[in-house]
Amino acid sequence: MLDVVFASIRGSGMQKVNMLDIGAATGYLTYASSSLIAGEIGLSDSKVTGIDLSQEAIRKAQSLHSRFNPKIKTAFVLDDFFHHLEIFNKYNLIVSGCGLSQADVVGSILSKV
Repeated sequence: MLDVVFASIRGSGMQKVNMLDIGAATGYLTYASSSLIAGEIGLSDSKVTGIDLSQEAIRKAQSLHSRFNPKIKTAFVLDDFFHHLEIFNKYNLIVSGCGLSQADVVGSILSKV
């Protein structure tokens, strides 16, 4: 998954990444992406937000903040994709490790517009 994130950013000309991780669970992909974006790619003014339906997962992800020590702004929100539709003009990269396809994401957005 990190290879996909890296490939999406590298060569895109992005100066700042605002990434949404749908189904963040305990935050591994969110934190790993933060490290990748800040370290290997060098976009330290970026932000990564993880959302999940589970309060326990969000608590666990937040509790790991000091252990992972992300170099960019990293936040976790109890929410689902369908209620998190301020994605227009906010996120320039959306990832999901929870089985949502691009068609699911686009279809959900279009159904709310």
